[in-house]
Amino acid sequence: MINARTGRRIVFVGSFGLWHRGTIGYRTLPIAALLREGGHDARIVTVPWDAPSESFGSRVEHGVPVTRVPTARRWPTLADLAVASARAMRVVASLRPDVVVAIKPKAYGGLVLLAHAGHRDTVVDTDDWEGRGGWADADGSGWLRAAAITLHEIETLRRAGRVAAASRELVHLAEGAGVRPERVTYLPNRTWEGSAAWPRPGYPVIEDADILLYSRMLEVAELRTLDLIRTTVARRPATTFRIVGVGPTKGQALQRSVERYGLGSRVEIRATVAPELIPLELRRGRVALVLLDDTRINRARCSVKVLDLLLCGRPIVAERVGEVGSQIEAGRTGILVEPGATGAIVEHLVRLLEDPSARSALGGTAEDAARGHLRWRGARDKLLATFAGEAA
Repeated sequence: MINARTGRRIVFVGSFGLWHRGTIGYRTLPIAALLREGGHDARIVTVPWDAPSESFGSRVEHGVPVTRVPTARRWPTLADLAVASARAMRVVASLRPDVVVAIKPKAYGGLVLLAHAGHRDTVVDTDDWEGRGGWADADGSGWLRAAAITLHEIETLRRAGRVAAASRELVHLAEGAGVRPERVTYLPNRTWEGSAAWPRPGYPVIEDADILLYSRMLEVAELRTLDLIRTTVARRPATTFRIVGVGPTKGQALQRSVERYGLGSRVEIRATVAPELIPLELRRGRVALVLLDDTRINRARCSVKVLDLLLCGRPIVAERVGEVGSQIEAGRTGILVEPGATGAIVEHLVRLLEDPSARSALGGTAEDAARGHLRWRGARDKLLATFAGEAA
């Protein structure tokens, strides 16, 4: 219930569709919903250039007013950026916010925040490292574009009143960029009832693959993944793999690589999955595998996919990189292995495949944790302090 006397109007500004990249749908939306429960008028304004299935205009999503600003449906040019930024700024100004929150220190959200810095309360919510050493390098940006992204990211972080960081690595990077420690809050991703993977009655458990890899395959080198699959099949020839969520282009390339490795009969690739089918797809693997190269990108992120696997009660074998070591309690809600330890990963996978009771125990505890202490509701006081400026 919005408190008209003490509640603050908090406007989150983003640069993507709600569900295509995950940040807004899985992070911003539950945060805004809980802020509204706490008496604040939280709203979302975003420019969904990457999500053609999302229509422009205003509507309520899970109790939160969301405005999608019209823009070209393509990678933004400088002209697109200028036009959409002006539109987003007009929408935000018309809402007369008390607090402006940039969803990521980049693009439209970052530009709107910089326009309001100094005369409004401002917050940056960061869940990836975008500049040098992060996505600017991974995306193959030229040096000029990468330099611009890095400068924009650092300036947005420095000029915000407060920073919410989804990982300890991002806390460290923000402080290294000059943000005072008292202005940075560690706020990892959590689960919520509105997510596609949240358990609901009627979803069957059809385990028709041994090992599930739920990944865009951007987090790990393809060659290392294929070598691990080949090693596992050599150790246990009947083992089958199912790779989910890689995207159509990457999926086609990966399928060709799988065939070249002679693993076509052992590996099935499901490139894209509709959100409503995620619970069904994730439950198809007897054991879930999380592979992560030890890079700045992976240390900085806080994987929603890991949370989805926990919610779906999957026994997980994961490399201990970044926040995965906090999301999974070793030996209780999953198995953690040091990054690159292929032999240990294979042994854990084979052991779990041959021990149904161990799989059941691990998966059950994982689901209980995801539905319990890992929920966003457990961070309510921290959310109110970070985004509404309430005393902690």
